[in-house]
Amino acid sequence: MLENVLFFEQPYRHFLCFDTFDETVAQQADAVLRGPLPWEERVGDFFVTYRLDLRRLYQLRPDAPAFVREEFLDALREQMQILFEVPLSADDIQVLGHRMVPGQRIGVHNDNPGLGYEGYRVVVQFTRDHRPEDGGLLNIHAGDEPEAVYQSIRPYPNMAFGFEMSAHSYHSVSALTRQPRDALIFNFWHQGNTPAVERRVRQTLAQLFPDAALAASDPGERGLHRDGDVSDAPDWSAPSAAQALLAEWGLGGAAQAAGLLLAAARSGAPEPVRAPEVSAALARLGFAPGAPLPASEAIHAAAQVNVGLSTDPDTLRAALVLAVWVASAPSRMFTHEHWRRCAAQVRPWAHRLPIRVMHLAETLFPEWPQTGAG
Repeated sequence: MLENVLFFEQPYRHFLCFDTFDETVAQQADAVLRGPLPWEERVGDFFVTYRLDLRRLYQLRPDAPAFVREEFLDALREQMQILFEVPLSADDIQVLGHRMVPGQRIGVHNDNPGLGYEGYRVVVQFTRDHRPEDGGLLNIHAGDEPEAVYQSIRPYPNMAFGFEMSAHSYHSVSALTRQPRDALIFNFWHQGNTPAVERRVRQTLAQLFPDAALAASDPGERGLHRDGDVSDAPDWSAPSAAQALLAEWGLGGAAQAAGLLLAAARSGAPEPVRAPEVSAALARLGFAPGAPLPASEAIHAAAQVNVGLSTDPDTLRAALVLAVWVASAPSRMFTHEHWRRCAAQVRPWAHRLPIRVMHLAETLFPEWPQTGAG
């Protein structure tokens, strides 16, 4: 499967493949999508489509087609890991049937991967005898404007479009005019952003903010079309959460001040009025209270100076990076590159942290590549 892939880095990481599955699997998929299915209509701000969770539909059924079976999905996951060079969860793979009918369209969107959402997708088309006037073109966009079309692709049987979801992964589907447009959608979760990771993050924060809205994302919304920069904002600020986490982990005032400043700098939000706690944190680390937020490395250096020799620099950095990661997770778009950078600063020194914090780090930053992997 996924042979002769055409991989592109622009305008975002994606690939095309025109002979995705072998003939037997492709025929099975085509037969399932054309057969009687209990389609569910899904309506959003910029789309109206039909979909169905096929993996759930065929669960434990002896007539389950190959494309929902575990061995097939694990092989596809391995291919996706190789193509995108990321660790994908073996326990979180979704297989959806997707149908559009004449009059339906999907507007420009980026499928932003918030906390606990899928981050990699393969859409395999099974639309026959498509003509240009039929509509239903997949449009890859270089921006969020409808006219920013980078490439348009006609649906073709057994053709795949796979992509990494990000702030830039804009795409759309033009309005259909003549016949249905059928596809299989395979959704994959990064190991650092699975539903289990989401639950652990929210449980950790709920211990500090019991009155905050900490409900997990709706499983029914996973696999749907999404758009935006970040998920819904939480009922607390990431800087305050980072500070509270470090205090709960037993670190002193200098480390707490550094965590607050690092989270504030990470958010990138404008400061129409300097919050008193930010000024206090700046002063605690020796910065002028009215100064602009320092660069991250300056904050780390100031934290080490003020903490002293009681905590080694690597362990302190690991605790700070982990606290900021957890505190900002509910309002941050997940990216592999950011995860990889943070994992490199946390994982090697996690064993030096308090045991409950070490376990949290191991959940959020599982070892990858696995030890002994080639």
